[in-house]
Amino acid sequence: MPLPKLIDNQKVNLSETLKEIAPLHKYLSIATGYWDLSGTLEIIHQIKDYKSIRLLIGQEPLSSRRQKQFHLDLNKPEDLFPDDDIKFDLENSSRNDELQSLRETAKILTDLIKEGILEVKVFRIPRLHAKAYIFGNLEDDIESVGIVGSSNFTKAGLTSNTELNSLEDDYRIVSFQPTTILHENGHISWFNDLWDNPSAIEWDGKFMEIIQNSPVGDLTYGAYDVYIKTLMEVYPDELIPPKELGEETRDILYEFQNRNAGILINKLEKMGLAILSDSVGLGKTITAGAVIK
Repeated sequence: MPLPKLIDNQKVNLSETLKEIAPLHKYLSIATGYWDLSGTLEIIHQIKDYKSIRLLIGQEPLSSRRQKQFHLDLNKPEDLFPDDDIKFDLENSSRNDELQSLRETAKILTDLIKEGILEVKVFRIPRLHAKAYIFGNLEDDIESVGIVGSSNFTKAGLTSNTELNSLEDDYRIVSFQPTTILHENGHISWFNDLWDNPSAIEWDGKFMEIIQNSPVGDLTYGAYDVYIKTLMEVYPDELIPPKELGEETRDILYEFQNRNAGILINKLEKMGLAILSDSVGLGKTITAGAVIK
C-alpha cells in the first residue's frame, strides 16, 4: 500500500495545496473545529463557482484547567457557540489592510447561501474536533480527493500554524461507500454520516446574519445614524453622565442649566478648563455661579 502524501505547513502550507486542487472540482465538504472569514479568503476565488459547498463547524475544546477555571460543563452544549465566537473574530480580528478583501469574501458567501450553494451546519454534541477537506461527491467521484489532519478552516490553520495533514487522491478510497457495518467509511461517506446526524444543526440564516451585521458586512446606515455616530466620536465627553449638583443648587436652576453645570464640572475635573457658550438669555451667569458654588 503506498504511503499517503503528507502536507506540512512549514514546508508547503495547506492553503497552497487547496488552491492547486480546487480548480479541478465543483463539490467541497469541509469539517472543521473552528472557522474564520480570513481562512475562507485564502481559497474563496477558487471555489466561488462551485455547485455545492458544505461547511460543518465544530468547537475547539478547552484544556481541563480552563474548563475548571470557567466552571464549564462539557456535557452541555454552549448556547453562545459558535455565534459569539464568530462575532468576536469578525469585529476584532480584521486588519485594515485586508478589510476590503474580507468584505468581498463575505459578499460572495452570502450570495452562495442565498443561491443554495453554500450550506452551513453546526455540530454541538458530541464535540466535533475533526478537520477534513473533501473534494468531489458520490455522484461525480472519479477525481475525488480527501485531506484529513490538524488544520482548522482558519487563516492560521491553513497558513502559519505548525500543522500536518494527509492527502488521499485515490478516488476509490475517498469515494468508497460501505455496504456492511464491517466496512470502514470512505472520506465522503464519513462526512455524509456527520452531515445527516441529528446533532448537525442547520445554521445558514444565522451565519449570513452575523456576517452582514459585522464590520465586513454590506449594511448601510441612514443620515441620522451617521450624524449620531459622528457626535459620539467628536464629543465623547457628552456621553458621560453630568455631575450631580447639591439639592439647594438644583432647586434654583432649570433642568437644562443643571445639566450644563454638571457637564462643566466634568470638563473642569478632566482638563482644568471649560467654556459655557450658551446663547443670550439662557442663564450663563447663574449656571456659572452654580458651578463655582
